[in-house]
Amino acid sequence: MKIYTVIILLFLISCKMSQVPTKRTVSEATLRLKGRVDKIDKKISELDSKIVLLEDNDKKMNDSIKSIENNFLEYISNNTNTYHIEKNDMTHLFAIFFDFNRVVIKKLYHERISIIAKILKTNPDINIEIVGHTDKVGSEKTNIDISKKRAESVLKELIEGYDINPDRLSITIKGETDPLSKIYDDVNRRVDLIFSR
Repeated sequence: MKIYTVIILLFLISCKMSQVPTKRTVSEATLRLKGRVDKIDKKISELDSKIVLLEDNDKKMNDSIKSIENNFLEYISNNTNTYHIEKNDMTHLFAIFFDFNRVVIKKLYHERISIIAKILKTNPDINIEIVGHTDKVGSEKTNIDISKKRAESVLKELIEGYDINPDRLSITIKGETDPLSKIYDDVNRRVDLIFSR
């Protein structure tokens, strides 16, 4: 009986010993773990590089847009005859863009509205259709309401800020039905200003 007990005990001890990690198994596990960490670090570095590149490209694009707008505004300011629209030139379109779910005109578009007002004052025979738009986010009812408020904010700015006759201004509400882009919602959150005689 004692021999069987000793054999069983030895068997149990050998099983326990085989489960105890050796220096070799710990080293192998450490190397595998280090390899995985190195791969993750490499991926993170690649992603960081791509993010820096995207941010740099975004900044360059924004700087280019600002430069183009500034050059346009400077040209308009220095050439007052530009405000005159020829008889055969029936439709001009300007756009005012808005932040998500917002109806307040951003500062950078006040100069554009000022130019629109100058065009209207120089051309008493033209009118403007103010067309409100939204992106596709939200319910149809909400988007109709937001596009209406955006158009009204531009209308109010032209009437109260520049003393434009309200009879020369009309509002059309489009909501989400007339997007400029199916991918980029930023350009869909806008008010179009369409000149007509």
